Amino acid sequence: MRAREIYQEVQQRGRLGSLEEAATVTRMTLQSLAEVLGRQAAEALAAALPPELAAELGRAPDRPDPLIDREVFVGRLVNHMDTEYGYDQTVGGLDLVSAYMDDDAATRMQAVFAALKGHLDEGTRQAVRRALPPEIRHWWDGA
Repeated sequence: MRAREIYQEVQQRGRLGSLEEAATVTRMTLQSLAEVLGRQAAEALAAALPPELAAELGRAPDRPDPLIDREVFVGRLVNHMDTEYGYDQTVGGLDLVSAYMDDDAATRMQAVFAALKGHLDEGTRQAVRRALPPEIRHWWDGA
């Protein structure tokens, strides 16, 4: 398995415009996974991935961070996505504000999860699943 194959699958599943975008989404999802998996589960996942993707899991803490929730998990990706703009009239004026695209980020992350799951053995899939916080485990299961 090569990283390019995973990027192509993510691009197709996530209906992304380019392979470069799929690569970015994949890398950022793996970086977020590293924070919630902890070292043991991250190493199991890394062992099943091409070296350039495994490197994204290298910053996994010894133990999972219990404070990472849905918003923090998708935050890395949301911060790199284009935002949708609208006018906020609640303060008496027409202020341009941006609305974060959490749902779009979650959809893209699920495309990565689906691509990863297709390349993992059952034991590794279950190790990753067990390590995920419930909100994120839901995305993993649905992918």
